[in-house]
Amino acid sequence: MEHGNRALVFKEIGEFEKVLHLLFLPKPQISPGHVLVRIVLRPVHQFDLVLCSDLSVAEVFFDLSKNSETLKNTGVVAGHEGGLGIAEEIGDGVTLCSPGQRVHLDITFSYFLPYFQGSWQDYILIKEESAIPVPDKIEDDIAAQFSSNPWTVYGLCKEIDSPKGGYILITAAASTVGRLFIQLAAHEGYNIIAIVRREDVKEELISLGAVAVINSALEDVPKVVKQITNGEGAYLGIDLVGGTLTKSVAASVRDGGQVMVIGELGSGDVVISQKDLWRKVEISSWNASSYFLEKEKKEAAIKACWKLFEEGIWTLPPALKFDLSDFKQALHETRKSARAGKVLLQTK
Repeated sequence: MEHGNRALVFKEIGEFEKVLHLLFLPKPQISPGHVLVRIVLRPVHQFDLVLCSDLSVAEVFFDLSKNSETLKNTGVVAGHEGGLGIAEEIGDGVTLCSPGQRVHLDITFSYFLPYFQGSWQDYILIKEESAIPVPDKIEDDIAAQFSSNPWTVYGLCKEIDSPKGGYILITAAASTVGRLFIQLAAHEGYNIIAIVRREDVKEELISLGAVAVINSALEDVPKVVKQITNGEGAYLGIDLVGGTLTKSVAASVRDGGQVMVIGELGSGDVVISQKDLWRKVEISSWNASSYFLEKEKKEAAIKACWKLFEEGIWTLPPALKFDLSDFKQALHETRKSARAGKVLLQTK
């Protein structure tokens, strides 16, 4: 950029409208083993809003007991979920990508945490292994959203211990994770019951592969699940919400069934009935960290996830794009619960 490197930075914790500012930082200089990437598309994740506004989360995530002065003086470049960029310069020894090549930024943990450098800026310098080449058939919008949600769903499906043809239910099914899970799990032969809070998404989720969609705001989830499964209940419940909805999910699985809590869109706590504990319902948590941090699993996940998009097994709803400078409007749009597609910050 002719005016330098635009970046969305916060130096204190508070409401994003007050603490997030568009600044001009020096353009990073190329170094051996690194790639200088001009970022063109960046996803906006709900967790990005939490990081800059919730002190209790920021204290743990950034280890502010050690880094409080860094936050105050240098600040954090927001955007922990990576994005899509063009490799502008490559350093000595780089062999995995070439100048001008599209790359996905794998910076979810490896760069964001130690360096406070996210993707909400025009340029970023990353190690070559974090610049993942994008196949020619993959559209820009998909490439920008490639790592976090797809890798989570890919890893989650690898963990399923239920018979093919068995019933699995998932909450927040209209979310990106929910939609990707429905498509992949249905493709692999499972019967997916989708739990939502909106009537208007039912038909769409059926078209993606769900065998049934239940509106938890209007319907008795355990009762309807029992009807669908001929009184047996689901083998597995996947809960992205937490709180009291976990109780409904647990009541919907069979004796000895399993509930995997993988998100906290509603609450960081989970509620479970003692009756379901008596039924030996197992409650566990899961995250995709091994698929981000273990090299062999990561390489397998990357290859498999590209293929799922290339073959059309996975699709994503259209994204809504805002210029980096229009970040406040973009973040307000992200907060809308009825939003289907991802919000992306773009550089034209």
